[in-house]
Amino acid sequence: MCDTVRHDVVLGMDFIFEFDVDLRGGRHMWRAREEPWHPSKLPEAEDRPLLFAECAGISLCEPGEVERLNELINRLLPEDNPAPGLTNRSEHHIRVMTNTPVRHHLRRMSPAMEAVAQAEVKKLYEAGFIERSASDWCSAPVIVRKQDGSNRFCIDYRDLNKVTLQDQYPIPNMDGILDKLRKAKYLSKVDLKNAYHQIPMEEHSKPYTAFAVPGSGLWQYTRMPFGLCNAPRTFQRLIDSLFGPVDQPHIFGYLDDIIVATDSFDEHLRWLEVVLTRLREAGLAVNRKKCEFCCQRLSYLGFLLDSKGLRPDPERVAPVLECKPPRTLKELRSFLGCISWYSRFIQMESSAKIPLLKLTKKDVPWKWGPEQQEAFDNLKQSLVTALVLARPDFTKPFKVQSDASAYAIGAVLTQEHEDGEHPIVYISRVLNKAEKNYSTTERECLAVVWAIKKFRPYLEGYTFTVVTDHSALKSLQTAREPTGRLARWALELQNWTFTIEHRKGTHMKMPDFLSRMPTQDDEVAAFENVNDPWYLDRLADVAKFPRKYREWHIDDGLLYRHRKDELLDPIEDGVEGWRLIVPAEHRPRVLQEAHDEPSAGHLGQGKTYDRVARQYYWPGVWHDVQNYVSSCDVCQRYKLPQTGPQGLLGRRIVGRRRGRHDGTTTLKNWLQISLGVPRFIHTLRGIKATTAGER
Repeated sequence: MCDTVRHDVVLGMDFIFEFDVDLRGGRHMWRAREEPWHPSKLPEAEDRPLLFAECAGISLCEPGEVERLNELINRLLPEDNPAPGLTNRSEHHIRVMTNTPVRHHLRRMSPAMEAVAQAEVKKLYEAGFIERSASDWCSAPVIVRKQDGSNRFCIDYRDLNKVTLQDQYPIPNMDGILDKLRKAKYLSKVDLKNAYHQIPMEEHSKPYTAFAVPGSGLWQYTRMPFGLCNAPRTFQRLIDSLFGPVDQPHIFGYLDDIIVATDSFDEHLRWLEVVLTRLREAGLAVNRKKCEFCCQRLSYLGFLLDSKGLRPDPERVAPVLECKPPRTLKELRSFLGCISWYSRFIQMESSAKIPLLKLTKKDVPWKWGPEQQEAFDNLKQSLVTALVLARPDFTKPFKVQSDASAYAIGAVLTQEHEDGEHPIVYISRVLNKAEKNYSTTERECLAVVWAIKKFRPYLEGYTFTVVTDHSALKSLQTAREPTGRLARWALELQNWTFTIEHRKGTHMKMPDFLSRMPTQDDEVAAFENVNDPWYLDRLADVAKFPRKYREWHIDDGLLYRHRKDELLDPIEDGVEGWRLIVPAEHRPRVLQEAHDEPSAGHLGQGKTYDRVARQYYWPGVWHDVQNYVSSCDVCQRYKLPQTGPQGLLGRRIVGRRRGRHDGTTTLKNWLQISLGVPRFIHTLRGIKATTAGER
């Protein structure tokens, strides 16, 4: 190891791959290339200036070469050029398959949203992107709020896309591009600014893009807008006209990603000048801030390119590598389900998971030891290896499988081959505080939109399938007037050509695992800030007097209580009745997951209590379940009463004679007499029944 480093260094995923570093964060151990384990003692971070922020993508240029590169960039790419580009090499054509125009009714807007729409129309008109229209076609605008709080002006072209004749211009095969990009020493990436808006609309196609805004009249685009189904192929046709096969293997253009790759600096400078000159002659504007010049490593189309060749992007396998060991039987079963789903790609999968299967057997206490940790690490690495070996085949259709849980979303890009479904890329992330409050449908839709964005290098320009276990997403493509977040996502998805396939949750092992895997254990994360006095006092008492609280147990800072219940505990459960104690501030979340989740199905009080009591406990849990279920808004709105219909009120004939005897009832040894009087029934006080002999 290097012992001459004078500064703290942050090592990335590429370093871990290169030196085969194995980390065990829970035990503070590490090793490299099967060497002995070493303790890792990380000191507390000091407030010192950061000297090295990033090494990946650093320029290879010498001082003299940097001056030559800057001179070229400043000459061909003027800094802070706000003028939008407009190419003279291409136009966007729209051909429709019907003579019946698509007409959307003018949707009412609030005064605030109407002002936003009119301001956006003014901005587009001043930029020359739209003009007044007299078209018979009219698509509706939609104002959606972005995450930063600002508003985004979009046009709903979904109905127009349905009647548009699909352009069959081919999108380049990325596999062929990646093969030709191997082992280049100098790499540059050129990014175009507002790429679609730099292509003009063909004169006869402009009326199809018409839209109406309240108080502003009818408008149509003069530049190619976002949301048209053939826009990616029009843009690719333009790029191919500028950079053809003659320029390979030095220049590659895949949609708006243009790569320059050479083995020498002089050659790289010459080809870079060719690219920038042709773009300027074609009237295309370059986003200088997003360009990368003369780099030793670039991320492109989901892979890392460098002088050593082509390797998978570490981001593709990071979700699996960062997965922490399961802490509960439920998490272990989720991991084993994921492993079983891809068992055909893992060598000796059955024998490798034997130590983990032991914990799932009946009457086996939960104890995570070195044997289980080693099996977990080996299976995880095998799953990553299986992923790396699966190269994308762009002659076959892609499938995007996504899933969402209460605290995370995950997705996997797959392709169907002769021996089964192959994984290409894994992605997952934890939901932020606001996203955790989304409804189930919104979280599932968020997972789809986020996954498609992440998989853009693979999916753009192709027809693919979105696989989900949430059937409500099928209506997203046909919703007439989506609102809020769903409206924004529906408009973002109209740029893609895909179908939605519903698949049972039991067949969605990998996305389900990615959305629920313990990258950050939800129980630990949830109980970090505990303010419940009862919970804190009991936690301290159990730690101080373990013999007194024999039915209580502390595991990794979490409090458990032993409450064995033969009716609640499943036969195969190996936790032996230990229930996690939930602090007061986190009980609403547990109740929500037990009652509101799709797998819960808004069950009644008894069954919801069963779901909670299988894993959790706190004083008054039954009372809290009753209050939560009885106040559930969904249940109150949509659950039909299970009792039979009530009968009609009938007229009761009441006698007029005062003191009439209506009935006598005997309750054990007591006699009760009811007297019927007008408008009400009066029951006399019961007297003890006696016989003649007792008198």
